[in-house]
Formats: sequence, structure tokens, C-alpha cells
Amino acid sequence: MKGARAFFSYVSGGEVHLDIHPLGPGDIEPPGPAKVAAKKSAPRKVAVVDEEGGIEDGVATALVMHGLRDDDGYGSISSGPGKGYNARSYHTFPAVDYEQEKHQSSLSLSSREKGTYEKKTCSFSSLPSSKMARALLMSLLLTLALLLTYSSALPVMSSELLSLLRGRQLSTPPPSDWDDNTVPQNITDFDPESWVLSTNSFLPNHYQNQPYVANGYHGSRVPAEGVGFWISTSSPDYNPTEVPPINGWPLDNPRQTVATISGFWDYQHNTTRTNFPELLKNGGESVISGIPTWTTFYITTPDGQHTYAPGVDPESITAFYQGLSIRNGVLTTAVTWVPVKDGPEYQITFTILAHRSRVNVGMMKVEVTSDTDGEVFVTDILDGAGAQRTEHLGKEFEARDDLIWTAVQPHGIEDVAAYEVSTLDFGACASAVVEGSRVDASERAYVSKNVSTVTQEYRLQLAAGETATLYKYVGIASSDAFKNPEKVARKAALKAKRDGWEQLLEEHDEAWNELWEDGDVIVDGDEVLQISVRATLFHLLSNIRGASEGRGLGDNSISVGGLTSDSYAGLVFWDADLWMLPGLLVLHPDHAAAINEYRFRLLPQAMENAKEYGMPGAMYPWTSSRFGNCTGTGPCADYQYHLNTDIALVHWHQFLSTGDYDWLKEQGWPVIKAVTDMWAAFVRKSNVTGEDGLEVGMYTVHNMTDPDEYANHIDNGAFTNAGVKVLMGIAKAAAELLGYPAPEKWTDIEENIFIPYNTEASVIPEYGGMNGSVEIKQADVVLINYPLEFRLNESQALGDLDFYARAQSPDGPAMTWAMFAINAADLSPAGCASYTYFVYASQPYMREPYYQFSEQMNDNITENGNTNPAFTFLTGHGGFLQIPTHGFTGYRPRLDAFYLDPSLPPQLKGLEIKGMKHQGAVFNVRIELENTTITRVPPRKTLAARNTTASLDAPVTVRIGTRNAMAGDWQVALGESLVIPTRRPDLNGTDLPGNLAQCKPAYSDSTWVAGQFPLAAVDGSNHTTWQPSTSAPSAVTVDLLAPTKIKGVSFNWARYPPEAWTVLVADSEDGEWTVVGSNSTVEVSDPWSRDEALVVRRHVGNVTVQMLEEEVEARWVKLVIEGTKGATAVGATVAQFGLL
Repeated sequence: MKGARAFFSYVSGGEVHLDIHPLGPGDIEPPGPAKVAAKKSAPRKVAVVDEEGGIEDGVATALVMHGLRDDDGYGSISSGPGKGYNARSYHTFPAVDYEQEKHQSSLSLSSREKGTYEKKTCSFSSLPSSKMARALLMSLLLTLALLLTYSSALPVMSSELLSLLRGRQLSTPPPSDWDDNTVPQNITDFDPESWVLSTNSFLPNHYQNQPYVANGYHGSRVPAEGVGFWISTSSPDYNPTEVPPINGWPLDNPRQTVATISGFWDYQHNTTRTNFPELLKNGGESVISGIPTWTTFYITTPDGQHTYAPGVDPESITAFYQGLSIRNGVLTTAVTWVPVKDGPEYQITFTILAHRSRVNVGMMKVEVTSDTDGEVFVTDILDGAGAQRTEHLGKEFEARDDLIWTAVQPHGIEDVAAYEVSTLDFGACASAVVEGSRVDASERAYVSKNVSTVTQEYRLQLAAGETATLYKYVGIASSDAFKNPEKVARKAALKAKRDGWEQLLEEHDEAWNELWEDGDVIVDGDEVLQISVRATLFHLLSNIRGASEGRGLGDNSISVGGLTSDSYAGLVFWDADLWMLPGLLVLHPDHAAAINEYRFRLLPQAMENAKEYGMPGAMYPWTSSRFGNCTGTGPCADYQYHLNTDIALVHWHQFLSTGDYDWLKEQGWPVIKAVTDMWAAFVRKSNVTGEDGLEVGMYTVHNMTDPDEYANHIDNGAFTNAGVKVLMGIAKAAAELLGYPAPEKWTDIEENIFIPYNTEASVIPEYGGMNGSVEIKQADVVLINYPLEFRLNESQALGDLDFYARAQSPDGPAMTWAMFAINAADLSPAGCASYTYFVYASQPYMREPYYQFSEQMNDNITENGNTNPAFTFLTGHGGFLQIPTHGFTGYRPRLDAFYLDPSLPPQLKGLEIKGMKHQGAVFNVRIELENTTITRVPPRKTLAARNTTASLDAPVTVRIGTRNAMAGDWQVALGESLVIPTRRPDLNGTDLPGNLAQCKPAYSDSTWVAGQFPLAAVDGSNHTTWQPSTSAPSAVTVDLLAPTKIKGVSFNWARYPPEAWTVLVADSEDGEWTVVGSNSTVEVSDPWSRDEALVVRRHVGNVTVQMLEEEVEARWVKLVIEGTKGATAVGATVAQFGLL
């Protein structure tokens, strides 16, 4: 089907009328009089790429006559003489590339290449010249054509299954829709030059699509409207089950657009929920406090009846754009606002940023255009409604400098204060300000009545078609970091006003550019993964500053939700130490060091905590904030003791990475030794022999919880005990380097601590006495191989990876699968499961349009195990970053060498990690499918530690892992490159002998359970699965890349075999499909039994093998499954589809 770049214009008299009109860059509205009415429902993206030729009218007419129904999932369409058509966009429409005759991700069209046309649509009707409507109909046309093609080729499959999802599988699938995680949301556009993620979907009251601005010191989340403070409310559109949108444990407070300052924690007696209420008698809790929302700026009509503010009537928004640059954090929201039908139309643009180098500055640019002459009110607000858990200190509407200010202190903390100072600059449009119109607008109905709210309002005289531009500069400071926060905030605001927007923006861009020059990750040929990785770095860097910036700026660590969320009450967990720090340490070591600075600052309190329990050394609380004491949410004992080891481990890693002996002596060693002393006193020798290898005299740990929080108060958690073993070795090594004696007991514990081990299964049980039916909340035992780098033997490490992949709960938190990806890259002898886990670790948890992690795959608490997910879940971002930095590079910190063991799955064409740091030296590591190039480059600035082991000009030892053909130590000088082979497990044989399908491209036209991707059916692992979201007939298609002779088929169905299967082959993807094998009575080879379920064993899965009646040759192979043996509403599982 070919066309002259033609879009359907309208349907009349049974004929299709075409309008040739390419979509130009930046073209938001359709040409002509047509308008787009924004609705609450999510607008969807359609796109068409074609070449010259003609479109068959008959096919188009057939489409119109087909009358697809709403419940088909493809929209509705109708026509009549002289009428246009009505249509509803739908989110499974793929982008279509006619020139290359393939589907592709709609994100990949955003660059507007030659022949590319794209449009995002809200809902629309009677739009005779709407480009969006024409593109939608074009997509419908292709949908029908492909439906007819596939349904005739596959009689065993119903047309309802063929939802045309192939386009999102040619590369990594985009993030899942938060309402239905079996499909992508597809509301995002991406500009690869500016790195702007944008959307034309106006979706108010959804926390998942809210952007934010932050600079590592302060931050503010922004609602969909682009300005102000918002508390999420229940609505059928938001959540049909009417579950209140709350933020979960421990506060259970409403979701809201949080603004705060790093370290701005309060003191309060308790929280809504707590794990250890008995600890409250020893002191209360300390949770994050908000500051007044400084991003608030309203536009009001001259009659005062209509205000553009959060909660604005969606029907009044006729065009919408919002974009966030993940390169520099600039947020832009542009709307067309028509508050009164047939009344004036206002074009409003808000540009907001938190200045990266001027840490005390927040900035806004407001642009207003009216299509008629008239006045508007503009209201600058510092909204105290955002200052949750604070006490009001003062505020003022000052006569000079167009300035207002307000001040608050965290609840219960009398010696800390935060000030915000706002000043306006009307610039060239000063003459538009009605003289004498400035007033305090506190009594306006649209202004919050919070005591800390302060306002200033003006009247502007607008000339039709002319834009009025004004600027808001806000100074923000807290006494936690600045001795005189009022003076600092005022000076910051007024200096910003004097210097002006352009200069400040230039400085801001330069600061962000330096960060990206210091460290970046480049993914070749996969835009979705590229966005995901860079967004991950952006979200982490936006929420932390460098340790070198000192007290109050560089020593507050990073909370689970960062500076614009009170998820988990803004508390610091092991999430910062073990999940966020490692990736930052190798790319941005100064920012990583801020996490360790926080722990070192609170070391005295950790030592006091240990004394409370009669222990030497230090005990850190499970949750930490201002004080670091043991609390009801943050117990020090009888819970997750592994936190202490995690903290000591990353202190050691910072030393290995920097080679800074002075830092080790002054800060690293005190923490490592204190934690080691605590453990040496805490462990107890066993006087009995027990399960999983426990012998008399072994050291044990009792009444504790490992990372898996489904198993509380158990004995001998494997990760905890293995961590103690590793820590004893670290402490001994550190003592030797510094010339300190090491107690003999450290060696005794290292050699004799009990680590459970099931020798028959070659698996480390999570805890002593664990049975095989266990379900794991999150990564636990897999952490022993990485990051602990401990293993009993190769079989055990691989056994742990496979056993716990099957045991993981789908309701667990987002960081888990990153550890599987890293360990699969390290351990898998064959196949490409590392890529499956790479995608699993990100796309089901990412939320469009700004690629922020949610804690859960499914955000609906009625379906996800009753968890209100943290958002933005920076822990997930931290884990995901480690896949490229530590997984595919094989990087591990070593004192005497820069260690790498690079590998790459075939789905990734290339990966470059720029700016990897090792003791002052900087490396760019480019991993390609054949070779890896390690280039030593000059540092942007002196990144060496105060005392490194070698001069920056001297050669650095690069160590290549033993599995590489060029294994060993190599000396690399500045400017030199080392080229080595890339390890390729997918070329290292097959898990199933002779499997022709392993790691070949695979896709499905059916939706699948979140994370259960079609590629898992051919990745060579029996522990990843493809699982359709329905038990109706579903298919996965494999491209063998060339005509291949096939003698038989093999299936590993994992837990849930289908009722029936059919295999078809074809010479071409769109050719005639021939059935070559089928079975309608699949046997269960690995039946479940209560007794067997309790046995710890490495499950093989249910297996079917069938040889074909005669050998066939084909390139394309399709597996169709139907029904399921499992007691589940979704489809069967396919762990491995083998072709023999």
C-alpha cells in the first residue's frame, strides 16, 4: 500500500478524500479551523511513514463500512453522505513505516525524519481537515488489512487476539501504562537533540505523569497543569476502585506535589504506621518536611471568575504540551486556555527550573498571549499548602523590588528555618503592568489560606496577539546548610533578577553539561533503552549534590523518592547505599561520596545506638533522617542488620575506586571498624548441628530479617551472614593497609560463619530451614554473587540465580530484576537472559512521559499486594544504572587495577559507558558485539582523590577477566586504547542442545503479562518466561534470520503448560503459514505436589518434545498456545521454545 504522503481528509459518499499535508517540525495544531479538545482520557499517538504511490479506495471504503466497535479495542468509525467521521484513538495503535514495510516504536519517529509524520491526539469529532484524524484512519486501515492477513493465515487464532503489538517489539518496549500494564502507554515524544521528553496528553490528577524540577539541594514536583500545588483526589477516572491515592507506609498521607530541601527533616512523636511501636518511648520519628510551593503562578480572567491553576477544567484546555529535558532539567508547559466558550483564547507557557550551579535559586518564565485586547490578573504565590509538617515563622509583602517572602521551620525543630524569597521581573513588558495594580491577593478565592502563604498580584494589559513575558526568581535556603538563610535566599533571588534569565540559563546548562561530560551511558540503536538509562542518570543526579560541597549540601544522602516526594516519609534506607551509590561511584564519584558522608556524619549516633543494646561499635537504624537514632520505623536490632554491612561495604568500595588513603583513614576506616566490632560481638557460636550444613562451632545470627521482607525474624539469613564473612575480610585488609592490628576473632568469624547451603540443589537457602515453596519479595540471595562477590562455587551461584528467579514475587519492588540482569551477565553460560532481565528491570516499572520508576509493576493497590508504590522510586533507578556500569562491563572495584569482564547480548548493538573513574583515571568503555574498546581519556577536571596510588600521567593497570581471550593485566596510558574481545554467552552453545531459535528475534501479536516478554521464550533460560495476558489463542513468532532446516520442536512450559499448541512455518513473514506440528492434549511432566513443593530443588519445568513427521525448511516459525493448566486467568507460560 503506497501513498503520496497523503492523509485521509474525510469520507463522503463512500469515497475517501485525501489531503496532502506533511506535518512540519513543531506543528502542534492541525491546519485549518479544526481544533483538538483535550479530555481526561489519555490521548494516544499514531504515526505514518509512507512513500509516493496511490491508496486503494476499495480497502479504505471497506474499513469505513466495517464499523469497528468500541469493545473491539480499535475505536469506532461511521460515515454518511456529506459528513465527516467520528473516531476514538486507542493505545495499541502502532507506528507504521510503509517505506521499510514494518512497524516501529512511535518514539523512534520523533526525530521527524524524511517521510515521517506524527501526531498525538486527544479525543476529537467532526474534524474534516484534522491531520490527527487522518493519521488515525490510516492506522485503522493498516490494522484492518493486517487483521485480514493474519486471521486467514492462522485459522486457530481469533481476530480479537491480533492487537498488532509487534511495533513495540522491534526494539525495547516503551514503559507500561499505569492503568493496564500489559500495554504501553505511548503518550511520549522524544527529541534526541535536546533530550526533551514531552507529551500532548493532558492528564491531571495522575501522580505518575507529574514532572519535577530539582538541583540536588531543593526540588518541587509539578502537577500536569505546569504550576502550583496539588493533592491527588479519588475519581473514577483516576482509580475505578476508589482507593484513595495515598503514599503508603509510614505516613499514609495523600499524594501531593512535594517541594522540599535536602535534609529538611522534622521531629514528631510517631508516624501513622510503624514496625516497632515499643521504640517510640526512646524518642520519636523524624520525617521530611515540605517548604512552600514556589512554582505557583496563576492567570485569572479580568472578571475574576476563571483562573488557570491546578484543577482547571480540562474542557477549557484546547491544546496542551509539556516537556522535560533530561539533559538540563528545564520543564516547559504550554497550553491553549479558553475559559469561556466563544470567549478570549489565551496561550500560556510556563518554563521552570531549579538552577544547577546556583543551588539557592528556582526560576520561572511566564508567557501569556491573548487573541483579544484585554486585562488579566497574574498572581505570584509562595504557597504554604506545600509546607507540610512545618511551623510558620513569618512572611511579608514588601514594598520594594516586587518581592515577597515566607519562612517555615520543620515541626519540632526550633533551631532550623527555611526561607523563600520571590521577586518578579517584568522586563520588556513592564509597560503592560497596570500602574498601581500590585496588591496582596491573599484573600482571593484561588489562593490557599495556609498561614505560610504569601502573594503578590498585578493586572496586565494585553494587546491581541502580543506576548507578555515576565520572570519569577526565587531564593531558597535552610539553616541546615546556611548560617543566615534569610540573607542567602534574598541575595540569591535579587542577584538572579539582576543577572537575568539568559545568563542564568547559560550557567545552568553549563553545569549540567559538565555532569554529562563527566559520566554518560550511550545505547546504540535502541531509543527506549537510551532514554531509560539517561533518564535514570538524570533522576539520580537531580536529587543529590557532591560531597565536596560540604555540610548541609553534600552530606544528606538521598531518600527513596528524592526531593519531590514524601514516599517512605523522605527517609534514608539501604536503598541509597547499596542501590544508588554503586552506579554513581563509577561515573560521578563525588555525588556517590555524599551518601557515605551522611553515614559518617551520623557515626557517633550509630555508636550510641550500639551502646543502648550493650554492643561495641556501631548500629545504624533501618530508616534514618535527621538524627540517626533507633526509632519505630527505624529499629537498630531484631531486624535488617545487613544494613550495617552494606554501609561498610560501600565505604570500602569508595576507597577501592578512589585510592584515597587519607579518606580511608579518616572516614572509611572508622565506619568499617565500628560495624566490624559490632558484628564480632553480635555473632554467636552454635552448640548444635542443624539443617543446610550448620555445625557445632559455627558463628550464627538470630532473630533478624534479610532483604526479603516476606521472611521476618528468621535465623541465619544467607545474605546477612555472607555479608559478615565478606566484611571480616574487608576489615582485615583495611587494617593491614593502614598498619593497624586486626583481632584474631575477625579471621575466625570469616572462616567459620554459617552460610546455609543445600548441596543436592546447589542452592543457598535464603535462611536456615527454608523450604522450596518460598516466595521472595525482592532480591536477596542473588546479592551474594553481586555485589558481595562471594560464592561457594560456580554451580551454587548459577543455581541461586535460577532458583530465585522462579521464587520472586511479581509484587516485589522495582530494583530486584537489575540484580538478575547483572548476575546473568556474569554467570549465564549460554543464551541472552541478561537482556531479558535488563528489559524486565525497567520497562514494567517506568512511567511515561518522564521515565520515572514506580516501585511496583502495577500501581493499583487492589492488585499489587496492597502496596502504595513509592514514586519517583530512585532505588529502581539506582539498580537499573548498575546494569550497564557493572553488568555488561563486568566492572568490579579493585585497589590494584581497573577490572573489567565485558559481555553483550545480541539484542544490544553497542553500549558505551563514558567517564568510568578509577583512582583519578577516566575511561570510556565501548562494548560492541565483537570487540570492546577501553580508552583512557583526560579528566574534565582533576577528579583524583587527595592521595591516589599513581600519578594521572602514569599508566594505569587494566585487568581483564579470566574468561576473556586477552585476560590479564594491561598498562594503559593517557590517550591509549585497549581492544579486547567481547564475551558473548549467546554464541557459547545452547542450553537446549542444537536449539536453532535461541536468541533469535521474537515478537508476539498478543498482549502479555507485565515483564513476561516474548523474547524470554528464546533467550536460552528456563527461568524467564513469555506469558500472554489471556488464555485465548496467543502466538509468538521467531525469525531464524535465514532459511533453516527444522526436524523437531521442544518446549519448556515452566509452571503452567497450555492446553494446546500449534507450530507453523513460513518462507516470509507475510507469506502463507503451514502447520507442521500440534497437540491439543499437552501432558504435565512436572506436576505439582504438596510434598515436592517443600523440597528445595532447581526446577526443570514441564517439558514437551516432538519430532516433525518430516524435515522442513523455513525462516519464520510461529508458536500458538491456547488455554492453561494453571489456576490463573492469564495465559500459559513458555520458558523455552526450541527448534531442533
